[in-house]
Amino acid sequence: MKKLVFAFAVLYASSSFGAQSIALTNKVFVEIEEKKKNGKIVKKTVPATKVIPGSLLTYVISYENKGKENASNIIINNKLAKEVVFQSADDGAIVSVDGGKKFGALSQLKVKASGKLRPAKKTDVTHVRWVVSKTIKPKKKGSVKFYALLK
Repeated sequence: MKKLVFAFAVLYASSSFGAQSIALTNKVFVEIEEKKKNGKIVKKTVPATKVIPGSLLTYVISYENKGKENASNIIINNKLAKEVVFQSADDGAIVSVDGGKKFGALSQLKVKASGKLRPAKKTDVTHVRWVVSKTIKPKKKGSVKFYALLK
């Protein structure tokens, strides 16, 4: 069993005045199998506290507009912990394979390996980014998520 290392998300930028009032909350979940009294095995999603290598983790980044003004064009960056390998993310997410300098669809990114460029792979992903372009009214919430495999 490994103690879980949390990735973290940061509010990167916004073109709206209300962005200073956006609060982010990070939670990590894992799917487990639970045996019922009748012997039936059911899958259950629970908060991840201790996990084993190979576990598929679900990272949920929730946002809430705590201010009094609308907020829009919020950019959320999430740096991946070195202990995880990116698997997938919500629609609209883009990734970085160079430490957060450049973002795009994984299929469009390249990395330098042995002096040559090659297509980027899931194991190369260092950051996940979402641009929340819809207007977030005061007191409104939303969330984004991505999935990663624990090494």
